[in-house]
Amino acid sequence: MKNDVKAYSEYRDTMNGLQAVLERLRHLEDDLTAAASEQDTETMNALVTQSEPDMLKFRGLEARRAELEKALGISGKSFDEVLGECTDEQRKDLSPVLDGVSRELKLFANSRDNADRIMKVRLFDVNEALKDLPVPDAMHDTLA
Repeated sequence: MKNDVKAYSEYRDTMNGLQAVLERLRHLEDDLTAAASEQDTETMNALVTQSEPDMLKFRGLEARRAELEKALGISGKSFDEVLGECTDEQRKDLSPVLDGVSRELKLFANSRDNADRIMKVRLFDVNEALKDLPVPDAMHDTLA
């Protein structure tokens, strides 16, 4: 890692910000999943609207992270590789931050998987309800 104290400090702060935003988005995803399982569209719409500022903040932090990684010469490296290039003091300082980001990413992925499973169940339910209904004339293929 390049020895740029300012870029390193901004990188650490950016990663802390990413962890916090990911945690909020994960909680929103969990709430959205619960609302979807209860078919509560009003709550779902409110949660989507509520998530918009955090999504924008996430995009901004992600862009800043990429810039800082480039400036520090660690672009494209895993967290373990980044820590391997740190001084002992930096490693001690940065390790909990990167661990937190990694943990939030895993938890967010789990939340997303749960949401996908619920969506698939709902789609299956809709397909089952529709399969025996007659197809309206307007829906038939007119080219055949």
